[in-house]
Amino acid sequence: MRCVLFLYSYLVLASCSSNPSPSSVKEASVNVHSSDIMVPGSASDSEYIRQDIIAPEKIIVPGLSIGPTSVNEKATLIGKVLGIPDEGDAAMGKAISTWRSKRKPFSSTSIYFTTNFGDKEEASRVSQVRITSPFFSTADRLSIGSLWKDIRLHFPTAKLSGSYTDSLMRSKVEVMDDVPGGIAFEIDTCNRCVGITVHKKSEKAFQTYLTFLPGYHSISEKSHHF
Repeated sequence: MRCVLFLYSYLVLASCSSNPSPSSVKEASVNVHSSDIMVPGSASDSEYIRQDIIAPEKIIVPGLSIGPTSVNEKATLIGKVLGIPDEGDAAMGKAISTWRSKRKPFSSTSIYFTTNFGDKEEASRVSQVRITSPFFSTADRLSIGSLWKDIRLHFPTAKLSGSYTDSLMRSKVEVMDDVPGGIAFEIDTCNRCVGITVHKKSEKAFQTYLTFLPGYHSISEKSHHF
């Protein structure tokens, strides 16, 4: 078993050796939508249609939602849709709930809830949603497993915000956060996406009272940049 794990780790590291880290790659300045396709024979060259529309239960909408889970949605409603979480933590009006796939334990959905105390509609509501499952994708077909070079074309304002160490591979994962857009991508040493978080627009991902992403350190907490 150890030999298998060693061989797997060696192959992963070997395949990543020629890829620069996402923080070392110059940001792209264009926003290309690969799913915008010209209509053949249309009356005007400016007429486009969307192809391969993502189903509502799978779509990632930056700043708004991932699948059936929407930012600002009440926790009580989330429970009715997703059921009882597999893991959870709560303190000071904040809570974290995680649902794991029964068939793929590394695929999960985690939600960070906050309570708006004193509001006339006081309730625990969704603040951030993080997924590690390729089941979900953006309208441009970006999902878990997508390459950073493709992601940055669609989200050119995503910047390095912090990092953490992957508990399985013991390697660094960098978080590239599009703060204005409300979406963050976790990029591993192979330059592939291993996690996506949707959060409120203009608010940073993982800047939370409870530890939403274990081991995460923002660049402001470090003495130097990567």
